[in-house]
Amino acid sequence: MERNSTKFSRQNGCLGALDEWDSRHRSIIARLNRIAEKARRQPGCDLSCELDQLVNETLRHIGPEESFMELVAFPMAREHSIRHRSISIDTAKLRYQLQKREDALPDALDRIRLMWLEHIEVHDRAFELFLTSRG
Repeated sequence: MERNSTKFSRQNGCLGALDEWDSRHRSIIARLNRIAEKARRQPGCDLSCELDQLVNETLRHIGPEESFMELVAFPMAREHSIRHRSISIDTAKLRYQLQKREDALPDALDRIRLMWLEHIEVHDRAFELFLTSRG
């Protein structure tokens, strides 16, 4: 399977796509953990670069996943897309709050991390079940 692509071969099938998305999820959660740890260890430090990278990584994850959902006619694709938008908006808001020097950064990072974990466990798991049930 080509990286950052919605294409998949019969050999790799849907499982190759699932592995790639699992890797992206781990990367996003790891980035959130690093940002949160830095915010706790160094209160008031500039996290704008890290948050910009988080926003970009979030958006890079969403596009290919949603395209693949359309390709395979996932029946819950619209709901899944709405969840993605919610996470993206909250992540962008966090970046804006940092710009405005609002102090709720650690709590907001924890909230976004929990949103991602819930999204992975509930919504991405439903997509995985859909794909694996197709054989």
